Amino acid sequence: MEHLARIPQDRIAVLIGKGGETRRMLEEACGASLEIDSKSGE
Repeated sequence: MEHLARIPQDRIAVLIGKGGETRRMLEEACGASLEIDSKSGE
């Protein structure tokens, strides 16, 4: 299953978190893998 979410460029840093902490927490909690294109926000 795949889901695409567009995140505004100014919010990408918040999604990733300091040192990738927020991203890792989301991936572990959801059993997902986040792929982030920081240039386009896709």
